[in-house]
Amino acid sequence: MSASAIFDQWSQSITANADKAKEINAVYQFNINGDGGGSWVLDLTEPVVRSGSDDNANCTVTMEAGDFEDMVEGRVQGQQLFMLGKLMIEGDMGLALRLQQVFEAVA
Repeated sequence: MSASAIFDQWSQSITANADKAKEINAVYQFNINGDGGGSWVLDLTEPVVRSGSDDNANCTVTMEAGDFEDMVEGRVQGQQLFMLGKLMIEGDMGLALRLQQVFEAVA
């Protein structure tokens, strides 16, 4: 599944899990590079998914599209990608550690 399709799916499912998403209460910026990439904001304070950027995001995740797809689909762990330098985090590292919880909230 492409990064764009993943964010489209998250956008549809986040309303069904709004209470769970709001528990995280943070704004994530995803910068996905390469084919099928782009920039998306996962705002779990509202909650909403939108394309584009948010300069006030609490946590910014930057990675290649293929690695993002593999991580979301469970083929590789985010910690492994981080240790290999394939997953870059800016901002609140504690929120980065909650990415698995984020994926469950929007799945």
